Amino acid sequence: MNARPAKDPDQSRYRGVVGAAIRARREKLGLTVPDLVERLASEGCQLAEIAVRQYEQGKRPLPIDALPAFAAALETTIHRLLPMP
Repeated sequence: MNARPAKDPDQSRYRGVVGAAIRARREKLGLTVPDLVERLASEGCQLAEIAVRQYEQGKRPLPIDALPAFAAALETTIHRLLPMP
């Protein structure tokens, strides 16, 4: 019998909070998702628009190594994108 690992409820909460912070910052800067994708590309982070939308909606976990590119593209710091404990 193969048991599936239990879902980590904190992970989905984390995704939602980070995604909301990304979206809020993007909107504050007056950027569209395609604008953000272009900025991310200039930071060396190639992502599809659908991936960025899924990150913002908390439907997909944001890779930790993408955080510096998101912070730079959104003219902010990594700390402002991460939830506080």
